[in-house]
Amino acid sequence: MVRAIRKLNRHGKLLVRCRYQSSVAKLVRSGADVVVTEETEASLDLLRELSQLEHPE
Repeated sequence: MVRAIRKLNRHGKLLVRCRYQSSVAKLVRSGADVVVTEETEASLDLLRELSQLEHPE
């Protein structure tokens, strides 16, 4: 899918979302400019919640 979209627009910025961090390198090689993973986002959410527990408002 990434290659097909990249062929349609070689100069546009292509932002891709995937499930696993292990997919990032393949997506970048296929033409993605930025890859956001569910694993990373879930980890960041957990860190935010932990931070709130340590420093409640």
